[in-house]
Amino acid sequence: DKIWVVFAGAVFGIILLRFAAGLFLGLLEKYPALDHVAYLLVGWVGIKLCTMAGHNFVENWARTHTEPLWFRIPEMDHNLFWAVMGAIIVLGTIYAVSRRPPEPAFEAAGASGTPSAPDFSPDPGSGQASSEPSE
Repeated sequence: DKIWVVFAGAVFGIILLRFAAGLFLGLLEKYPALDHVAYLLVGWVGIKLCTMAGHNFVENWARTHTEPLWFRIPEMDHNLFWAVMGAIIVLGTIYAVSRRPPEPAFEAAGASGTPSAPDFSPDPGSGQASSEPSE
């Protein structure tokens, strides 16, 4: 009956994800070391999913087979998972901010070795624009 709510939520979610992606891309440009933090977070979540899948496999095996497996895989504690997630975020952010590349400094015209654009300001003696660059 209310399928329009699902479609409106999907459109709203896509729009918000677009803005969030732009925000994160801006952060990655400003702090390039944040990509390492993202890899660590994805890896930690992958470890959590592996332990969860292994635990569920062993539990399902015990319910469906008469002989138990010779090993047991414990499920990761939720407090441990979130504590490590928080530590990765906090320590990774400190690392990324400390490794921020310096801002490019604006140099004076011609100081970088590249020729500067000619200055067409009026010549004080003739009252007309000069085609020669001023020094």
